[in-house]
Amino acid sequence: MARELEEDAGVRPTEPPLLIGVFANMRNFPNDHVLLFEVRAWSETVATSRGEIAERGFFALDDLPPDVTASTQRRLDEIAGRALRSEQW
Repeated sequence: MARELEEDAGVRPTEPPLLIGVFANMRNFPNDHVLLFEVRAWSETVATSRGEIAERGFFALDDLPPDVTASTQRRLDEIAGRALRSEQW
């Protein structure tokens, strides 16, 4: 997880992350699961991945991009207490 964060997001955790949940992503890929972590303390570093991630950014919860995916919005609403948790991604 830490390697992926650094490669794709340019984020290096500075304390252990918190596992939020394990979600089934069966609608998109059979037997696929998504693990969601909260990283409360981190430092910015250079994203080393090339070509895998088209764009990255950091946004306030009340100022998300208009094209945020439905599944991402659901997870953020769950974390913020605005929606009940679901096992489906």
